[in-house]
Amino acid sequence: MNVQELFPIKVGEVFPDFEPNFNQNLLAEMHNVRPTETNGQKFNFFDYCPVYGKILEAEIIKQANSFLEASGTTRKCTGIVRGWPTWAKFGDMHMPETHHVMLVAVYYPYIPEGPCGNLCLLDPAPETKIKNKVTTNTKMSGGTAHEIKAVTGKMVFMPGYLQHMVPPNMSNDLRVSISANLRLD
Repeated sequence: MNVQELFPIKVGEVFPDFEPNFNQNLLAEMHNVRPTETNGQKFNFFDYCPVYGKILEAEIIKQANSFLEASGTTRKCTGIVRGWPTWAKFGDMHMPETHHVMLVAVYYPYIPEGPCGNLCLLDPAPETKIKNKVTTNTKMSGGTAHEIKAVTGKMVFMPGYLQHMVPPNMSNDLRVSISANLRLD
């Protein structure tokens, strides 16, 4: 687990060790999943993908606990409150937002070649210097942002209160991600 301190907020990036065809099988399983509300409850992706979705759910919880331990906290991830997929076509973007949970995960089962939109984390303290050799800094909404490269097979962990966004997908292929709000004890 690679843990970085940004803004000075900890963000984790990891490539889980899935079987070689995991992402293809997950995408096939996702193909028939359509978001719906049941009795006023929001759609939870992990309730509708019985095999590969459940494997991903377990891996997110496992990696979240590795991230929390490496971050120096005694809190544990006990489950996923809600998960949802995003299929971003040409021109689709994700506007700046935060989540009402302490920890969020994003997994990328498919990222096309070309400029498809990386995850941009808005610096809540613009005067803070960012020290990271792997990802790049960019300007967003008049402040400093840290860009996390979207790569097939990558999983990212960040605090839910950290404002984030994804610029437009400028490739001619879908950018597929799965986001999850995590439950901590």
